[in-house]
Amino acid sequence: MWISTFALVFYISELQMEFFPQMEELSEAMAELMGGGSLWFSIIFVALTPAICEEVLFRGALFSSLKERSNKVVTILVSSLIFAIFHLSIFRLLPTFILGVLLAYIVYKSGSIFLAMIIHFINNFVAVLSLFYEEWFEGIYQEVVGVDSVVLVLGLVVSFVVGAYLLRQGIRERGSFKS
Repeated sequence: MWISTFALVFYISELQMEFFPQMEELSEAMAELMGGGSLWFSIIFVALTPAICEEVLFRGALFSSLKERSNKVVTILVSSLIFAIFHLSIFRLLPTFILGVLLAYIVYKSGSIFLAMIIHFINNFVAVLSLFYEEWFEGIYQEVVGVDSVVLVLGLVVSFVVGAYLLRQGIRERGSFKS
């Protein structure tokens, strides 16, 4: 599920850069800020710390509070919107919101924030690695861009559906991911 969501978020970000060229300057400034130190510093402070702290705040405290007061759709959407606004970038609002929906859905289905923390970390970790190994990621991007859009979208949909199914099966077999 994360792979298809990550690809969707990436695609939306690319589309936004086409329509809002000034976003590229903002992205470059953010990349300089995030990747300006050592790789390990960035992994700890850009990937690991936000994954833990933001999940505790948004999918722990906020999500739990909303879940007691409203239905699952409102809980997922409102917590995801607040998560996206928290990141303080109008250009990243939609992609961050979509990631927030995935993370909130996983917490809702599993009953645990730990899986969301892991996925959040992986997402941020890939972003950090893309800054430090830009040429390698650029090569992957060029290969993906060469793939027929219909095939790419079908692959993403299948990936998401299989991920959702596996998550649901894991919950049914264990009752929950709670320890």
